[in-house]
Amino acid sequence: MRDRQQFFSRVNMKLLKLITEQTILLNLVSTNKNDVIREIMDSVISGTTDIDPANSDHIFKELLVRESKMSTGMQNGIAIPHCKSQYVNTMHVAIGISQSGIDFEALDGKTCHVFIMSLSPINRTGPHLQFLAEISQILSDERIRDRLLEAKTNAEVVQIITGT
Repeated sequence: MRDRQQFFSRVNMKLLKLITEQTILLNLVSTNKNDVIREIMDSVISGTTDIDPANSDHIFKELLVRESKMSTGMQNGIAIPHCKSQYVNTMHVAIGISQSGIDFEALDGKTCHVFIMSLSPINRTGPHLQFLAEISQILSDERIRDRLLEAKTNAEVVQIITGT
């Protein structure tokens, strides 16, 4: 328990508050990389008034351009698709989970099961980079990854990620 408290005390909880039950897709239906990106992105856009849905195709293209530079499929079943966009005014985060796994061109060649998407304003680099670093640190813990795959509710996912 003490390890867990120390671990989360190093993380910026302000950024993790961007993760809410409304931004979690516990059972992704998509079966390929582009569809996963679209499914999670659509979830973000439908859950906010901050992003004009008319710009969803632009944001989707920005996410694909970012992926074309280097896949955000990491190791251990994690992918962190993200982009900075002129169509986004504040940072948004969403989580998708696929029990079956999806080929996301991950570094280790394995399928990805947990997807953390962030959409950030183009002119604000600090929070974007800090969030990516912090979520990567959290997901480096195998116990947390395992618990995410076993989560039954969105509230449980939030609790696991934020350590609350």
